[in-house]
Order: sequence, then structure tokens, then C-alpha cells
Amino acid sequence: MTLQLIVFGIINLIMIILMIVVMSFGATWLRAWALGARVTFMELIALKLKGISVRKIVDVRITLIRSGFNVSVDDLSAHHLAGGDVHMVMQGLLKAKEKNIDLSFDQACALDLQDKGIQKKMN
Repeated sequence: MTLQLIVFGIINLIMIILMIVVMSFGATWLRAWALGARVTFMELIALKLKGISVRKIVDVRITLIRSGFNVSVDDLSAHHLAGGDVHMVMQGLLKAKEKNIDLSFDQACALDLQDKGIQKKMN
């Protein structure tokens, strides 16, 4: 009987943890999935543990994926952790694409980190 209670308790604990994860990240995951910028729950949890705004990274990824840029959550979080502004990089990439300027994500990040300002470069 005691073994059954222990197993039941462990299963309940796992279910509670899964429920908390789904409630915390479910809407963000679903929005990204529906808009074609898939992210995993593990990526969302990793962002939260690193202290990075999950919504900010996912919103930028959605915009970039929908605009034809293949940028991963890891790329965006690495740039953010390096002190960069992922929103500024996104704007620079979109403006460069609009003006038919060949600018890669890595180049845009380098410009952002050099504090040159992507917006000035594109004008």
C-alpha cells in the first residue's frame, strides 16, 4: 500500500509540474506554432531560467521567420545575453531586406554589438 501511495504521489507531482509549464508557456508556444515559428517548451524554459524575456524573443523570432529569416531561439538569446538588442537587429534586418541590402543575422548582430546602430547604416 505504501509503495502505491509513493508512486501515486510522484505521478501527481509530475502532472502538477507539467500543468504549471503548460500554463506558463502554453499561449506563447501555441502562438509561435500557429504562426510558423515553432519553439519547444525546453527552449522556453531555458529562456526563463536564463532570465530572458520569453515573449520578446518569441515575438522577434515570429517576425523574422515570417519575413523569411531563419533565426533560432538560441541565436536570439545568445545575442541578447551578449548585451545586444534583438529588436534593433530585427528592425535592421527588415529594413535591409526592404532596401535589397544583403545583411545576414550575424552581420546585423555584429553591427548592433559594435554600437554603430543598424538604423543609421540603412539610412
